[in-house]
Amino acid sequence: FSSFIFFFSSRRRHTRYISVTGVQTCALPIFFGSLIIGLTFVISIALIYSDEVDNNILIKMLLVITIGGILGSLIDTILGATWQATYTCPSCNKITEKSFHQHQSSIKTKHHSGFKLLNNDAVNFISGTLSSLVAIGLFVVL
Repeated sequence: FSSFIFFFSSRRRHTRYISVTGVQTCALPIFFGSLIIGLTFVISIALIYSDEVDNNILIKMLLVITIGGILGSLIDTILGATWQATYTCPSCNKITEKSFHQHQSSIKTKHHSGFKLLNNDAVNFISGTLSSLVAIGLFVVL
């Protein structure tokens, strides 16, 4: 496997490892997932406001929602692989995203890499916020 971000090869899975194969494998499900969410929203708006909404606006909404979903996923992946905090369990030496490893909640893990304040929840919040702001900007520009 070749890393998408760090440009190294690895035979085993690593918490910060993003492979080209992995990105390619996830591309279609991310696209279709974003498209389904966009279609659901647009169809709902069209049904509720059938006489008041222009079809061009609905197509624009569908495009922006789909792009926003794809962008959110990419931002989440890149932030998670580069800046998200990872920890090492002193008991089993595994790298984890948790400050306490799952096999014993009493064992505190040691900071390994990334920013300590940037846990998975923070990465999700940042990626959602950034992709939403870009989508809003894209909607205004289109």
